[in-house]
Amino acid sequence: MKFCGLTVTNDAIYEAIVTNEATETNNSTSTKAPIKVVSRKKYARTSSVSRDLELRFKELKDKGYIFGVVQVNEPHFNIISTPPSATLPTLVNQAEAFVESKDDDFTYDYMVQKGDDGNLLFIVGLQKAMLNEFNKAILLTHSNVRLIDYWPAPLQHVNTQREETVVQLTEEDGVVHGYLWNQMVLLAHDTWNKETTTPQEFLLQLLAKAPTPVSNTVKFMAYLSKKNHVLWESVLHEYGEVDTTVIEDVQNHYSKTWQNNPFMDAAVGMAYRWARRSA
Repeated sequence: MKFCGLTVTNDAIYEAIVTNEATETNNSTSTKAPIKVVSRKKYARTSSVSRDLELRFKELKDKGYIFGVVQVNEPHFNIISTPPSATLPTLVNQAEAFVESKDDDFTYDYMVQKGDDGNLLFIVGLQKAMLNEFNKAILLTHSNVRLIDYWPAPLQHVNTQREETVVQLTEEDGVVHGYLWNQMVLLAHDTWNKETTTPQEFLLQLLAKAPTPVSNTVKFMAYLSKKNHVLWESVLHEYGEVDTTVIEDVQNHYSKTWQNNPFMDAAVGMAYRWARRSA
């Protein structure tokens, strides 16, 4: 099967094609197909989101691709910490009550992460205007879109080692954003003020915003410019970084062009998620 992840930014669409199709070896088909990235491409934005996505869908949908899409924007989320005794129906009712109480520009979804010390009810909102743009392209092309995700969740699927506590650092116009994750739950988000806060202080600030205690074993996914990477170097060395090299490319598609690019990694992560599920 073939899977396509698409990351939509203001000026480009990043596309990653991933396959888990079996290959012929010594006249026999391998029993477990390897997951490989077979293509990484970037397309300039030329029109509305719906029109640009429509063009990508039209080119690929007849080839049997399964799609996942994410648009880069500010995450809109809420976390409710509940005792371990809370039952799943209670948590679902709590989430639905929260969603029903909202009358704004977002469409909400939720998930429950159960743990021995308590449960996390994670509720995330996607902008209705953004979803309308996506849905126009999907309906016009009848494309098989399995998931519309929120930013920067797909980067967690590049974390194939499933480090429990991860801090993602992304940068936009010199501004560094930090995202604290516990598996697939986004616990906290903040913006680093380099004028008043050291990297170590920012990490502690981010950890303090979590609604529940998190593991002290933190790993980083750092998408930083050389200028900011130098400032974070000692912290990254102390805590370590997630190894994403286990994701295999064919035909040397992973070049220096895509190193340290969160938008392409998100596209890969989106496609890799479905390839791993169906492998």
